[in-house]
Amino acid sequence: DGSWFYGDTMDASIALATLKVLGVPKDDARVTRGLAFLTGQARRDHDGLSFSIFNTDVWPTAFALRALLASGTPRGSDEVARAARWLAGAQLPVGDDRGTWSFQSGNQTMPDSDDVGVALAPLGIALDASSSSLLPVEAVAAVRPAVERGLPWLLAMQNADGGWPAFQ
Repeated sequence: DGSWFYGDTMDASIALATLKVLGVPKDDARVTRGLAFLTGQARRDHDGLSFSIFNTDVWPTAFALRALLASGTPRGSDEVARAARWLAGAQLPVGDDRGTWSFQSGNQTMPDSDDVGVALAPLGIALDASSSSLLPVEAVAAVRPAVERGLPWLLAMQNADGGWPAFQ
């Protein structure tokens, strides 16, 4: 997509500055793709021009889903079901039987314990069958296997002292 580090505008800016200092011509494909990426990330509003540092989608979706569930939004609602299916679909496969999440979907290089925990929490809450409102069957079919793949990955990451690492 022209960025460095999965949609991170800060690292893309630093990389472009480094390429300039190194004398890489401005028509080099890395420079043109990087500039196109940054141009596409620009947001202009009444306050001026701004750039989001990170393109995130997993964490905000997980937190929004958890907020919907904690605020009493029925598990059977379209909003909850769609968010749960999307979050389950953002899981990255690890081997044949495990799965993990990264801060942003599609980021294959940085799955992390905290990312997995942030994703598993609302998915587990969404699957809670003790509620009067249940997640729709088609959403359960996507969410339950994702939880069943994510939980063993997370448990295997636990440190000997009982804590979990981040940024491994």
